[in-house]
Amino acid sequence: MPEIQENPASSVKNTDISLNLIKNVPKENNIKASLMSLRNEHGYNPEGIWSDARLQTAVDGMSVYVDVYNMASEQLKKHLNNTNIISGFIGVRPIVSLANQDPKTLIINSNFYDRGEDLLFLKVHEEFKKLLDTRAQGKIRLERIDYSKVKYKNIFSYELMNTSAIQNVANENPDLFRQSGSISPTEWLIQNPDVWPMTPQSNSEDAKIKEIRSGVLSGFPRSASNKYAEEATSEIDLLRSLKKIVKGSKNVNWLTKMTEYTPILNQDVKTAQLESGLPYMHYSESDLKWTKDAAALLKHSVKLFGLSTLKQ
Repeated sequence: MPEIQENPASSVKNTDISLNLIKNVPKENNIKASLMSLRNEHGYNPEGIWSDARLQTAVDGMSVYVDVYNMASEQLKKHLNNTNIISGFIGVRPIVSLANQDPKTLIINSNFYDRGEDLLFLKVHEEFKKLLDTRAQGKIRLERIDYSKVKYKNIFSYELMNTSAIQNVANENPDLFRQSGSISPTEWLIQNPDVWPMTPQSNSEDAKIKEIRSGVLSGFPRSASNKYAEEATSEIDLLRSLKKIVKGSKNVNWLTKMTEYTPILNQDVKTAQLESGLPYMHYSESDLKWTKDAAALLKHSVKLFGLSTLKQ
């Protein structure tokens, strides 16, 4: 399920993390207990973003983040100082796309850095991957996914993958991972990039399932992923599209699908999207609640681990 298109460089929020070491981190058990207490205090949904399994993922991921951050170069620290990447470590976003690479020219287009730093990504990427490979115990991985033969993609994609968060998604959505068999969901995704293309492939039921899978792996709720996938893979309604063209109305999208849903577009949604790092289409109040809960988990986790609060 693709995110709402916007300028990546302008949409990213950085944290105020000092480039010094992160020190005096509380014990993991104490942090999880604190998160569970906050869940009860604020009424965060224990079946959603704030489930026991997801809280454990957040604690484990932030522990890895602190370890990697403290071992990183000053240049890498600047890149780690990023809400989207921290959301990946916490598991709010089980998979975070960091950069795309053209398979022919090998030109890099990074997703969360200034355009002038695209070439620098390769250097930072090598250090980042080495630290994750040696310090993260397989919990957080940086993988180069080969989408070069996937229709409408035709790229290599650098993906930050939280294996525990991906497992949570698989446990919550078993119908989307029946094909994974005996291997872990993460390995299945790496070996089969065509099953989560992150872009609609056709009008088929199979394409819809792939689009739903892409949505939940990006951190979006199942309800919103379902609706977006239904609309994205729906056939074009030629009659209604023709009527729009005949009317000649300005500022109207003439392309109409057989299935269409009306998203919620207001300041409350925009604020939640920015605070959570989840810029997806919201279709209901339950979707908005999911995003607000995600923003709260990000905020509380960062605070409990002794990082500075997130910039708004």
